[in-house]
Amino acid sequence: MNLESLNDKHLHEMERLVTELLTLMKKAKLTDDPLYSSLHDLKETAEKLRRERFDEENPRFKGY
Repeated sequence: MNLESLNDKHLHEMERLVTELLTLMKKAKLTDDPLYSSLHDLKETAEKLRRERFDEENPRFKGY
């Protein structure tokens, strides 16, 4: 399973929850943990995909 197979709602929810987890890890000073780096990459990938989908569905707001 990859991120492209997620519907918009699930993609957004996953991005939100990963962001919350990253925030908690940062507060707990766990930014050196390899998991933090992996989660950060996952968040960036999900964010990029969400933005690409938005641009496809809303061409008037390209690059928003």
